[in-house]
Amino acid sequence: MRQREVASGGLVVDAKGQVLLVVDRHGRWALPKGHQEKGERICETACREVAEETGVQAEVVRYLGRLRYPLPRLPGVEKVVVVWLMRARSGHPRPSDETSAVAFLPWTEARRRLGEQGWPGVADQLEAWLARRVPEGLVRATKNAALKHGIEMTGRVDRI
Repeated sequence: MRQREVASGGLVVDAKGQVLLVVDRHGRWALPKGHQEKGERICETACREVAEETGVQAEVVRYLGRLRYPLPRLPGVEKVVVVWLMRARSGHPRPSDETSAVAFLPWTEARRRLGEQGWPGVADQLEAWLARRVPEGLVRATKNAALKHGIEMTGRVDRI
């Protein structure tokens, strides 16, 4: 049986429809994410990790899905990242101890950077999830747009 390392993070969108990305400790552009703490719901993990890694406070809009990929540095270990669509509420992007850069980028630029340096296939998976689950796309992924389409604003996924 393969071991799993579980994390939760977000595709954080601001009012302009830009996506929040970080440069992680490996020098790659990625979505902000991190490990679940004891007693914490997985959606709460995403909110906490986004704030810790970026300085931006965000709320969960909708569950998007899970990314799975092997960890080359740990043979036999699979990384599972629970990804949420999130809306930026406050704060200004700033690097942390875990990130060397943080920026809101237009989706085309964010997709390019994720595709070039990010997780395997993450940009394609994110785009497919958005096409299926967010009718108005990134630009309108706000609370009002979500409510208009009957999208629940909070989510809970306790099992992975």
